[in-house]
Amino acid sequence: MEHRWERLTGPELKALARQGALPVLPVGSLEQHGPHLPVWTDSAIAHAMCLAAAKLAEDVPAVVLPPLWTGLSEHHLPFGGTISVDHATFHALLRCVVRSLLACGFDRLLVVNGHGGNIEPLAVSARELAHEFAIPVVATSWPSVAPQVIGATLTTQPGVMHACEAETSLWLALD
Repeated sequence: MEHRWERLTGPELKALARQGALPVLPVGSLEQHGPHLPVWTDSAIAHAMCLAAAKLAEDVPAVVLPPLWTGLSEHHLPFGGTISVDHATFHALLRCVVRSLLACGFDRLLVVNGHGGNIEPLAVSARELAHEFAIPVVATSWPSVAPQVIGATLTTQPGVMHACEAETSLWLALD
């Protein structure tokens, strides 16, 4: 099965919706990651994690949307290369995604975050969208899904941090 939304046709996506497929939206950012990582890091890693998980899904087919690359990154603006949105815009983008998914026949959404600045706004938006549209909208961050695996691979830090050993290693593996 093809798991990448952008490689499927409209009729194929409508058929997946009828089969109960789970749409997955990776959410990242476009922000500086020090002198050694590209600004695309959070979005690329979140997207790659979602695609890998979708391939492993056995009970429910999953289809992964292209990543939402705009996040809340105001705190990175002074460092260059950062494009940030405010919470109202972030929520509006997510709302439009949910509305579009419903029009296509999907009845739920899993959002997988890759940027620390999105965690709290995403939690609020997920709750509000689930209430507004009366469908499950669940948000998580990829490091939260398997913390024991990530923790076991790190040698100099307790968890995933910005432009850290983990993100650098993942970027190198993906690139």
